[in-house]
Amino acid sequence: MAWSVDEYLDALAVFHSADAVIDCGNLVPKRSHLVALTPVVTVATTDPLRDAAELMLAKSISHVVAMNPETKAAIGILSTLDIAGVLAWGEM
Repeated sequence: MAWSVDEYLDALAVFHSADAVIDCGNLVPKRSHLVALTPVVTVATTDPLRDAAELMLAKSISHVVAMNPETKAAIGILSTLDIAGVLAWGEM
């Protein structure tokens, strides 16, 4: 099963924010993309790792979604910890 970009980004927002909010003591279900605090930031899998790291630094974020530039499909999530690992092993 393949997900569209919109479906993937909506699902990703669940991990970014709550799927429900509390309104005057009542739990009110909300679509996750409506309560997400920041938009999802993406990079192409062909972008240099340095560019992704600079983007995360500039936006003060710790994760970006890696997208296939041809299909626009989400491939995975790149984190600052991933970048630290690459630097630690001298693979950059």
